[in-house]
Amino acid sequence: MSVVYLLSVQDIDPAHIEQYGIDGERVAHIREMHKADDRRRSIGASLLLKQYLSKHGRTLVDVQVTSDGKPYVEGLRFSIAHSGTYAALAVSDTEIGIDIEVIRPLPAMVMERKFNKEEQSLVLHSDHPDEMFMRIWTAKEAYLKMKGTGIRTNLAAIDTCHMNAETTTIGDLVISVCTKQKEPMKIVLV
Repeated sequence: MSVVYLLSVQDIDPAHIEQYGIDGERVAHIREMHKADDRRRSIGASLLLKQYLSKHGRTLVDVQVTSDGKPYVEGLRFSIAHSGTYAALAVSDTEIGIDIEVIRPLPAMVMERKFNKEEQSLVLHSDHPDEMFMRIWTAKEAYLKMKGTGIRTNLAAIDTCHMNAETTTIGDLVISVCTKQKEPMKIVLV
């Protein structure tokens, strides 16, 4: 089972990173961010990751990054994401990727270039096309995070209609988790 820890970052103070006990390269990365909301979301993701790692006797200093930018700690499987006022951490016993996005108006040009014909049809015939677009988009990103390849892949070639992704909507937030073998997703609000 995949477990997603979801944290509201609204009350995080991005001006005082040090009060959250974040260490390692993540502190420098967060301080380089120009926008307070970006720092707030990254602090939230770091707090979730810090808590998870501490349960396994590890710290943020143990986090390494692949050449494609995927954070990892040897022996643990996790993925982080953030959007709007939320940060998320997904964990599993297998490779995992997560993406979350706030539902916003459908960008038609993106859909035409990045979705295959079946996915486009799902969006165009949906009662809630903006949400359907985000469900497909987040599934694609979660898949790429699971693979560790980043978004350099041709997104239209990733067929979300036939992959091991679990997607749900909570309010205006779409959450997708992708694993090598399909498994149920449990969401824990932190």
